[in-house]
Amino acid sequence: MNWLLFLSLAPLVVSSATISKLLIHSPNHLSNVEMSHVLSPIGKASSMGNTLLPAYFYGLHLCDSLDYMNATRVHPDPEKEDVPWKPSTPFFLVAHFARDCSAVRQARTAQNLGAAALFLVDTECLCTDTDCEKEEGQQCEEYDPSLKDNGSGGDIGIHTVLVRKSAGDKIVKALRHDNQHVMMELRLDYVDYQMSSYEVWTSPTDMYSRYWLWEWGKVYPALKQHAELHWHPYIINGYKGWRCNANTPDLSCTTHCTNHGRYCNPADIEKNITGRDSVIESLRRQCLWETKEHEKFFDYAQRFQHQCYHNFDEQHQTEKPTTRFSDPKCISEVLKQAGFNEKAIEKCMEESGSVDSNATNSKLDRAMHSRESNEILQYPAMVVDSVLFESVLTANALFENICENMAFNVTPPVCYSCSWCTSDVAGCVELGSCEAARKHRHEEEEKKKHSAPRPRRHPFLHFLKWTFFLILLGGCIYAGWTYFVQQRNDFPRHAFAGGDGGHRGVLTEYMQLSTQD
Repeated sequence: MNWLLFLSLAPLVVSSATISKLLIHSPNHLSNVEMSHVLSPIGKASSMGNTLLPAYFYGLHLCDSLDYMNATRVHPDPEKEDVPWKPSTPFFLVAHFARDCSAVRQARTAQNLGAAALFLVDTECLCTDTDCEKEEGQQCEEYDPSLKDNGSGGDIGIHTVLVRKSAGDKIVKALRHDNQHVMMELRLDYVDYQMSSYEVWTSPTDMYSRYWLWEWGKVYPALKQHAELHWHPYIINGYKGWRCNANTPDLSCTTHCTNHGRYCNPADIEKNITGRDSVIESLRRQCLWETKEHEKFFDYAQRFQHQCYHNFDEQHQTEKPTTRFSDPKCISEVLKQAGFNEKAIEKCMEESGSVDSNATNSKLDRAMHSRESNEILQYPAMVVDSVLFESVLTANALFENICENMAFNVTPPVCYSCSWCTSDVAGCVELGSCEAARKHRHEEEEKKKHSAPRPRRHPFLHFLKWTFFLILLGGCIYAGWTYFVQQRNDFPRHAFAGGDGGHRGVLTEYMQLSTQD
């Protein structure tokens, strides 16, 4: 009965993705005009519905910590400017977006001031926004500035909204220059997406990245019709991170970076893999991903890890001490085994720009910008439906986050059959059930125990060991026999003799202690 009731309510259950509308109700010339904006996923604000409140503009940036807003900086002007401004009702706070600090910090300042929501007005025009008025000599921006949670916004409980310049300038003019009261409405609602979306940033030398690629290759086919994956290589800006100089790169930049210090990655010291090698492999994988043959991409990553990174010896079932990470022969073999055209991949890498020249590489530059615009600080990282998750990237964690964010009526069956299999989601998806995955894992462990190769014994050492043992045993026997013979020869022969020859035996000379009649 409970299941029937649960299923009957299925169409009412929707995903956690959010859509928003920003409307102005006064002044009249802005009323009922939907303002172009972007809702930020910062913090834990999750209330749905409509909020209608008066808006106030603050003339300073919100990067600095403020005890309370100075009345002379608030617009429209308060009635009394000689006392700190304290609104009697909840309010929306409008301010210019500051690029000097993170959006999280600005949201925290607004929250501490008592704002019900923060609206950050961009100061630069989008290149695609033809209605935006640029100042003389001002360059347009290709992307909206990032308002994503950088991992420190767990204490934020208000909504943060980026208002694009063309729309935001109208609000600022009404508040600041015309000194008009502005009533704004923020409408929030759930949206039932048929397709979820998630992004992942990985590095070819990172342990968690390698484990995730190994396991997700089994999970991806089961979710690809329901969740769209956007994979990105994790690339660090060498000019900002390593402080590299393109004209005079130092040894560190040469070792860790390509393109004269532009694109960098950390080295794998244990395997003696340079950061430069890691960047080149990331570029190769970017070309593989762009072929749209994603299942082959995961197959390549798994084979590369097994054959090139670990350099696994199939004959002796052991990992060789040296890696073949940047070995062209190993890479060529793995590309062919995964079904890729090696020449086409090499052409893709070359056309994006040389890794040795003092110039940008289009694919590496795009990957680096993707990381910076999304404020991805750690790797590997995962973003599900625009929400950055702070947990370590594993197949289990990503599977759980994707399934939880899907609408009930579009959730694939695999989410229900494997959602409780927290120990081995990849095995559950591959074999069809959690129980089958546990059984298979147990069988594999038993097989490893019985098939574990015994340590090889050198024949000559084996001969010496047995020779020494036999000599020692023979010596002990000889010493024992010699001692026995010597003791027998030294014992008096007449000890147990009778009284022949005038001699009386020792035993016959004992005194009689008692007699019986």
